[in-house]
Amino acid sequence: MLTYDTYVSTMATMTVIASSNADFQVALPNAIDYSEGRIYRDLDLINLMVRDSSASTTANMTPA
Repeated sequence: MLTYDTYVSTMATMTVIASSNADFQVALPNAIDYSEGRIYRDLDLINLMVRDSSASTTANMTPA
């Protein structure tokens, strides 16, 4: 199971920088924020919303 700790460890290994390095500890959250923003921009999730107005509701209905 992937956790934040395993993610940090993997990123430190891939970048060949110790996870205790102060620059790494500052850069990693910034990289995550950038990545999330990039995903949201590229996916354009607002345009994927679908509204279905064909449903109807009735007020004060009691189950039979």
